[in-house]
Amino acid sequence: MSKQHRPQLDWTPDAKLPTRFKAWKAEIEDEILLFEGERGKAILAELNVYQEDKDYEVIFKALEKKRLNTQQDDSREAMLSAKHTSQRYYNSHAKEREQLSELQHVWYKKDPVAHWQRGSVVQIADTPKSYVVQDDSGARYQRNSRHVRSATVPTDSEDPSDATPLVEPDRSKDVPRTFTETGDVITRSGRVSRKTVKYTA
Repeated sequence: MSKQHRPQLDWTPDAKLPTRFKAWKAEIEDEILLFEGERGKAILAELNVYQEDKDYEVIFKALEKKRLNTQQDDSREAMLSAKHTSQRYYNSHAKEREQLSELQHVWYKKDPVAHWQRGSVVQIADTPKSYVVQDDSGARYQRNSRHVRSATVPTDSEDPSDATPLVEPDRSKDVPRTFTETGDVITRSGRVSRKTVKYTA
């Protein structure tokens, strides 16, 4: 008696798995009938192989679920890896900021784009590197170390005097407006502003 051939099945979870499973199942049935003869029919009946249940769908769903879980694990690992890489690059260029203490005079920004203003630390906040700063008027703001600097440390504008907002002097009083004979106005820049002519019906 020759050695029994055992059909192999490619279990790759793709759209063709059900078709491959059907062919593999049919080949298994043929092998049983070939080697067992009449007894093979009894074996198949006993194993319910003739039953029209969709075994391949169950297998396909199980494999698909396993594949999705693997993908989720891979994506989670990829996200963690990307996060660690980003953190490593950030830390390689980041500078350790000075730890400020209460009642210390500082420069601070009300908004990220605002000018630096004088204030003092009245409280160290619960969040890391965060401080409650009070200005000269008594108003308090909570800011992190990015927007608070020690008064001894120069701000972005090297000279601290530049940190206070400059008020442009009103020069409109210096140069008086001149009027022409036609009633037109000549502005400081030399532009002629003509008087509107109103027509009546």
